Amino acid sequence: MKSRFDRGGWSPSLFKHMDEAGFDVLTWRKGTTTDIPENRFTEVAHVDAHGEPRTWNAADTAVDLAMAATGEAFRMRQISRIVPARGGTTRQIHILTTDQGMPAGEVIYRMGSRWRQENYFRYARIHFDLDSHDAYPSTDDDPERSVPNPDKKKAYQKVVAARAHYDQVLARTDAAMLALRTPAPGTNEVTITNAMHNQVTAPLWDAETALGQAEAAHQKIPVRVPLENSHPANKSSTPRPNSSPTRSGWPHSTPPPPSPGKS
Repeated sequence: MKSRFDRGGWSPSLFKHMDEAGFDVLTWRKGTTTDIPENRFTEVAHVDAHGEPRTWNAADTAVDLAMAATGEAFRMRQISRIVPARGGTTRQIHILTTDQGMPAGEVIYRMGSRWRQENYFRYARIHFDLDSHDAYPSTDDDPERSVPNPDKKKAYQKVVAARAHYDQVLARTDAAMLALRTPAPGTNEVTITNAMHNQVTAPLWDAETALGQAEAAHQKIPVRVPLENSHPANKSSTPRPNSSPTRSGWPHSTPPPPSPGKS
């Protein structure tokens, strides 16, 4: 089985784990890297599902990826291409895969098929209003339906804020107490009165009290409540069939978008 990743899923450690589990990985290389010498590029080809031949200039090499967690290196196959860039220049893009047997042309074609799928649905969303309803009436929702309590989340946010404030005050108090216990230069003794100690620790006691109150308030709030106690005016959308044109003005007889198999 082959798993395809965008750069957002970049993780050499995950790629290694999937490879060891028997899954092939296909992804774009992330980050800056040294260009492959142009003499390493040769023509590669692939015949797609429609019988159309496609060709590219590509370099088939290997690269070692560092894994931050262990310091090890994981080797992957790298298919590089030279593509146009801004200003009339060119740049290299790199595809990585753990599949060592797939022809380079097919690797490039499969990675590009992701864009064909996205273009297909982008076309359909524009011309067929895939994200719209034909009508927008609404009906009352079940007032007794159990839903997450929004007040619980708000109360937890107050706990997080109170805990962060407590940690900050604790650090300042520790620093102040250290300074209070440190003798002045040329002396070996310090005098700390109860009033001095209370003055330094008073903000800490206040922060601790506020944190305890926030945690207690959070614990008292139920996790789920009936819908009527959460959002009394909540409605659920109930689309109805409608033969009218879509909101974009394109009639339902719009010619179908191109097949996702073609670029």
